[in-house]
Amino acid sequence: MTRYLATRLALFVPTLLIASVAIFSIMRLIPGDVADVVLSGSGESTHDVEQIERVREELGLNDSLVIQYGEWLWSLVNGDFGGKSFDSREGIASIVGRQLPVTLLLTAYALGVALFVAIPLGVLAASTQDRWPDYLARAISIVAQAVPAFVLALAVLLALLILFHWTPPIIYADPWDDLWLHLRIMVVPAMVLGFGLSGLLLRMTRASLLETLGQDYVRTARGKGLSEQIVLFRHALRNAAVPVVTAGALQAGALLSGAVVVEVVFGLPGVGRGIVDAVTSRDYPVIQALALILVFLVLCINLIADTAYAALDPRIFYGD
Repeated sequence: MTRYLATRLALFVPTLLIASVAIFSIMRLIPGDVADVVLSGSGESTHDVEQIERVREELGLNDSLVIQYGEWLWSLVNGDFGGKSFDSREGIASIVGRQLPVTLLLTAYALGVALFVAIPLGVLAASTQDRWPDYLARAISIVAQAVPAFVLALAVLLALLILFHWTPPIIYADPWDDLWLHLRIMVVPAMVLGFGLSGLLLRMTRASLLETLGQDYVRTARGKGLSEQIVLFRHALRNAAVPVVTAGALQAGALLSGAVVVEVVFGLPGVGRGIVDAVTSRDYPVIQALALILVFLVLCINLIADTAYAALDPRIFYGD
């Protein structure tokens, strides 16, 4: 187990470096000149070659790609996250510090919603196999997986507006500043985002629990006279949770990508909305920093999931 985790940690940094090279290279393949965008955003309708060259020199765009990548990588190490935004000239570290907590909170809330929906319904479906609660739970999982996040978000907004004349607050508030306002703006996006993930986790919980309930040790526990609740929750559910954790970790990227759409629809000032705004203005440093942060979060979630396997099932052993 220790050797396995050490290997995963050793691969963490190279994987992040490969992702940084890919993100940096893709940004340079986007058509158009950042200097043109910066000058256009300053209100100048026309600009000559000298102005463009001056802006390019100021932004460091005339340096070789190797030098630009090296400077960007070093800025990530020292905490500058790429220096300043090309568009607003605000420090990217400040942008990340403002946007990242919003996305992390939304993702955490959505994961809580998904688990709150999936685990009880999955257990209910497995314990009532081929009866109406099982059919109902499976129908819910199919709907949750079939409806895209942006469609569900727009439908929920429209339904709340028509039925209750309710719209989400425009101004975002952190939970430590105004908890009630924070919950009002976050609860609906979290439910929309978490509902999609709950469909997969529900099906995984049901399938894994049905397989576990057919194992010999479960039949032995029942033969000893243990109640069905003890057999189900103390013996079967713990082992059945291993593939559920795996599926949840593999869906971390989908959850974060769904957060991009949900943040834009509900006007949340998170990383997803920040990426969309930066793409519009071709703000390379901001896009690169925020995209790499999302990759870092996915890698961290996968690593945490790997370390949780042994706690859920001590029978698991990892090879070299």
